[in-house]
Amino acid sequence: MGARLTNSKAFTDASNEKKDFNSKYIIGQTIGQGSFGKIHEAQQRTTFRTVAIKYIKKKAIDHYLNFEGHILPSEVVFLQTVNHPNIIQLIDLYEFNNRYALVLERPLASMDLWKFINKYGPQNDSVVSFITQQILSTMLYLHQCEIFHRDLKSGNILIDCYSYNIKVIDFGCSCIIDKDVFTGRYGTPEFCPPEWFNKPCYRPEPTNIWAIGIITYEMLTGSIPFNSPREVINCRLSFPDMVSASAKEFLRSCLKLQEHERLSYYEALAHHFITEESSPLENSRILDESTYSKCSAYTVVENPAARYSELSHF
Repeated sequence: MGARLTNSKAFTDASNEKKDFNSKYIIGQTIGQGSFGKIHEAQQRTTFRTVAIKYIKKKAIDHYLNFEGHILPSEVVFLQTVNHPNIIQLIDLYEFNNRYALVLERPLASMDLWKFINKYGPQNDSVVSFITQQILSTMLYLHQCEIFHRDLKSGNILIDCYSYNIKVIDFGCSCIIDKDVFTGRYGTPEFCPPEWFNKPCYRPEPTNIWAIGIITYEMLTGSIPFNSPREVINCRLSFPDMVSASAKEFLRSCLKLQEHERLSYYEALAHHFITEESSPLENSRILDESTYSKCSAYTVVENPAARYSELSHF
């Protein structure tokens, strides 16, 4: 990854870009859409590899960065510079007159975590802790790379329905960590911490830990813990009987009202809910081998309003 961006000429001839693009990829059906544009499935003509093409409208891009002489969308630069097994891989990039085309890997037998939870229901501690550990490790890696995702939620995580390995996607809201405190209404309210609502002034690590707590609660119970900004600010947690004592302790430590009281990445990774439970049993796999080989992949719907429409108070 990276040869195209680091060695190519500046993007100045959109017609040549289009010819090159069409010579390499066969475009298929739309598999996702949002304010940024659309995502299509596609196939590489020479290798027959299945990929995803994410089209980003230039008018929808808020931030650009200079990458080795190219002024590119920050999402492209971040995906180009990271290298982590739990982050979606950027394969290629094209610039047209009014949009960019990002060629992304398309993990097989995957769906976004929100759909996974809605389809298969609450998961046991071993599955949940295994997934949570991956999310924590990925956010720690991004923090070390000085990247703040700013929209961490179940809908921006792809999960392999057989192995439970994850891929974090959608870096459209991401930014460089170049200061201690951030402002601005970036993110999805259902996964944002109290300070996002009542200041709004928030820091990367406590914000991500809060979001991870919400995602973990969602995986364990099939729902999110707070249904309005008032409930978030009051921060009163309640748990169904199905939630174990270990999981409750972990969630209470992530979902603290005061950001300085929440776990750090390292403390969360060392918590006994993560260290003792993080090993899914073979008999808990959602898919068997035959189903796995036929499962549809990389289905994304970037529409938070529709996704969480039942939460009318957010």
